[in-house]
Amino acid sequence: AFHGLGRMEIHVTFDVAWGMSHYYAVTGDDGFMFEHGLEFMLETANFWSSRVSKDDDGSYHLRDICGPDELHKPVDDCAYMNCMIRDLLRRAMALIDKLRAIDSARVDEVLALTKIDDARLAQWQDVVDNLHVSMLDDTVIEQFAGHSKLPVADPVTVKKNGMGSDQIGKQADTVLLFQTIPWAFTSEEILANYLHYAPLCNQTSSLSLCTHALIAARLGLFRDASKYFELAAGVDLDDSMGNSDHGIHGAGEGGIWMAVVHGFGGLDVSPDRVAIDPHLPPWWERLKYTAVVQGSRVTVDIGKEGFTVSVGEMERNASAFRDTEPLPAPLQVGGEILELGVGESREFPHSVQWREQGLDGVVFDADVAALPGAEGLVSALEMAGIKWTSIDPGLIRKPKPHPQGFLVATHHLLALPWNCIGIGADADALEGLRRAGMLTVGVGESVADCAMAVSSLGDVSVESLRELLGSRDCAVNPYLERNLEIVQSEAKAKDYFRKEM
Repeated sequence: AFHGLGRMEIHVTFDVAWGMSHYYAVTGDDGFMFEHGLEFMLETANFWSSRVSKDDDGSYHLRDICGPDELHKPVDDCAYMNCMIRDLLRRAMALIDKLRAIDSARVDEVLALTKIDDARLAQWQDVVDNLHVSMLDDTVIEQFAGHSKLPVADPVTVKKNGMGSDQIGKQADTVLLFQTIPWAFTSEEILANYLHYAPLCNQTSSLSLCTHALIAARLGLFRDASKYFELAAGVDLDDSMGNSDHGIHGAGEGGIWMAVVHGFGGLDVSPDRVAIDPHLPPWWERLKYTAVVQGSRVTVDIGKEGFTVSVGEMERNASAFRDTEPLPAPLQVGGEILELGVGESREFPHSVQWREQGLDGVVFDADVAALPGAEGLVSALEMAGIKWTSIDPGLIRKPKPHPQGFLVATHHLLALPWNCIGIGADADALEGLRRAGMLTVGVGESVADCAMAVSSLGDVSVESLRELLGSRDCAVNPYLERNLEIVQSEAKAKDYFRKEM
């Protein structure tokens, strides 16, 4: 199984190429690209143009692969991979043109070394134009071919057929596109895909929470960004994966830095510009970070009222910049292109605002759905455009107060738990809803340990639910128990194999 995964999960090759392009966009280091980067980019593009297959209708497809979501394998036409392959080929062709304008002879040497001619470049362009990406509608991408045909969230099916037999993923997959190549999508497309896929992720990887925090911050979704960031920090601070005793999650820690700088700090690097548009969380007084852009040391100091961008002493690294002076720092701030010299700074007001996040969904325990007043409340929710569901006993493997069934309900709503309210009429239901990360409403005379207690559903209104969600926060990590169970099961498996050996 390991070797099979290693054969299928090979997106790291173009991920490294993306890293080189990202480095080049920030530094303008032509020397590195001539010496190393160009050859690597071209060879990587060569590999991926040969890895895809062409059908009779002229379309290209990537088959038998594993994307970042390791629960689904093998799959065809992983959207993350196909979009990144198109981006790689575009970048490789653009890099040839850009470096040829500097030193055409050296570029021709690398082209000869990598055996790339006009016919090969034409084939790359053909792949760019015809590599298939499935769409669910005009804006939402299908994670891979056939993903939408799987049950949304079905623990019973997963128990029978194994992980990956429903739509629930381990970590960011399609959403990762909006961290790596956001300029390839409109803000409407990014928002629609985030809203669709974030609730389908079980967050069982330390690499995923930070990505969702970054995207939510860029989208201005305050509640989501703050919650994801808190959970990402808790992977090691709270040991929420149950394995920090083996060492910190180094890549996850790097992802937290990215969530801070590229998310809340608003640093956005594309092939042709570096933009700065911060989203300072309301509970933060200040955020300050430094980035080296085209050799200039750029400092961004963000406060409550606005932010300052300043340029300090130039970075002097002869090996990186080929004995030439570092370039001015071309920055885009609030849609304006500016070039600041050494010692110069400018102040800017905040140009982006946090979106108001309301009540996305209501989860009823199965027993509550039959209580007097349920029909009226459901009707009011539907009129207000708020999604709702009740627990489906047929999908539950672990009875309440285990949170599994309640978390599955939020998956079916395509809503994140902290944007939902759970309603129950007994202690076990309220405990399960709370452990699934929801604020709870208890119905009945004897309920306790809930955010709001009512004697009957007739006392619950859409306005009261919205007010509750706006005034309180459920501090529970909805993914905690699943993560700990996975770690425990892995530990048991390791013990078993040790004994067998």
